[in-house]
Amino acid sequence: MPAPLQSTRGRVLAGLVCTLALLLTGASALADPVQGLRGRAADLDAQERALVVSLYGLQSRLEEAQSRIEGIRGRVAELARERGEAHANLRTARRTLAIAEQQLGRTLRSLYEEEGNTPLAVLLGSRTLEDVVSRFDGLDRVARGHSQVARQTRQARARIARLVRTLEAREAETRQLEREAVGAADSLTRAEAEKSAYLARVRTEQQITAEQIATAEAEARAAEARAREQAVQAEAAPSTASFAAVPTPARATTETPAPASEPEPAAEPPPAEEPLAEEVATEVAEPAPVQAAPSGQQTLTVTSTAYALSGSTATGLPVGWGVVAVDPSVIPLGTRMTIPGYGEGVAADTGGAIVGLRIDVWVPTEEQAEAWGVRTVTITLH
Repeated sequence: MPAPLQSTRGRVLAGLVCTLALLLTGASALADPVQGLRGRAADLDAQERALVVSLYGLQSRLEEAQSRIEGIRGRVAELARERGEAHANLRTARRTLAIAEQQLGRTLRSLYEEEGNTPLAVLLGSRTLEDVVSRFDGLDRVARGHSQVARQTRQARARIARLVRTLEAREAETRQLEREAVGAADSLTRAEAEKSAYLARVRTEQQITAEQIATAEAEARAAEARAREQAVQAEAAPSTASFAAVPTPARATTETPAPASEPEPAAEPPPAEEPLAEEVATEVAEPAPVQAAPSGQQTLTVTSTAYALSGSTATGLPVGWGVVAVDPSVIPLGTRMTIPGYGEGVAADTGGAIVGLRIDVWVPTEEQAEAWGVRTVTITLH
């Protein structure tokens, strides 16, 4: 083969190899960001699931706190009503005592001031000793009757005063409980607002990451298409170069006879680089595995099973790691718990077979549910 032709073909092949290397390098560079973005998307998905479960637990605790506040306020109102009634009774007792004392004074004065009712008049006016005793006994009975009324009234006043003080103390304690419950509810409300805001930020970042993945995948597909196009063009380049180099040996035959023309060897095809581009595309299109992150204490020994259903729970919460089905009469919905071998969970689902000291944890696959089996665990309730 003439040297000029070989040189031309060599240069073409070298250019082809360099072009494909550059294009494949660009495709590989695009593949790496896509994989990184998919990993980030998986992390965000796990964060979202954990936040949703945690937010559900906070909302359940907030509902309990609000219910407790309503109960305390009802008790405060009842104590205030009882205290008002006791104050009214106390005022009545004081008026009764004042009236009784006034009546006793008036009676005694009238008995001793009326004509003929003085002790001397009683003695002088009585015919017999029995008459004297009888008249003095009458005066004493009247005095003792009024005195007894006054004494009973004073006792009632003291008893009512003690009741008023007791009710006031209970009301003060209940109002303190109300303030503490309101403070706890406010803290839960702030925590819920912070979690909700964080969840909104995570979902916004999820959307942005999804758009970035779509853009990066489009760029990777475009790079792959350019690589294919350049490969096709490079395959045709050696043939064109060989045709352009044919006239040179023809001119040389005018001076020196050439032997019988031999068929020109076909141009060697360039190295097949296209499968490499396909490999890059495969790497780009292959999704990164999603890593599921698991979302006064009391311990409880229960029987635990696992399930791998999709959709939503009985409470409307999307299923995900950390969702636990319970019997609400044993473990209230919204209770957070730590489960050995599983991690953190929230009571957010129910089931017909979940009765008594039994829980059912959510796992992603049926294989994991079968591997979990039926086990007895001691959980910690938060």
